[in-house]
Amino acid sequence: MTARKEFARARSSATSQMNTFDLEIGDEAPATPHAPVRPIVCKGLALFVVAMLLCAVPFVLIGCSIAALIQISEQEQQSKCPNSHMWFYVIVRVLVIGLAACFVREEKDTTILARICACGYVAWGIYELFGVSCVSELRHTLLYTMLSIYVWLDMIGTCIDAIAILLNRYCGYTINY
Repeated sequence: MTARKEFARARSSATSQMNTFDLEIGDEAPATPHAPVRPIVCKGLALFVVAMLLCAVPFVLIGCSIAALIQISEQEQQSKCPNSHMWFYVIVRVLVIGLAACFVREEKDTTILARICACGYVAWGIYELFGVSCVSELRHTLLYTMLSIYVWLDMIGTCIDAIAILLNRYCGYTINY
């Protein structure tokens, strides 16, 4: 063994570290405890997690809506606010989300019908949320929370859909979604 190797081994045992510049040609470098993770793997994993969370949104909405419908009965809701039909609005939205998941098609006729229904849901929801004066008595219930979530999601979705239609029709931009 050469003097340089003996010095390197003594130095590494004394400090419990071995520097790679102390090795001679032909010696193997010490193994690192963790191999570096490639950035593409991290990005792919993050994209997968975000996609899973977005796919879970309808199931969470349906679950919370069913809990809201169980929490307060239609008769109890009518006794607190007789002019409101928010209980029926929420149950219709649950049924529509469930049925839409079963019968998704890419036909032009169903797309027009779906857009008309979406505008109807927005109008009905806005009336239930802002047009009925006694709804404030139900403000602290899960049913009211689900009503407001559905109304805001429907309004945002209908606005995005209208912008996409206008861009496609008048500017020639095609938005595939």
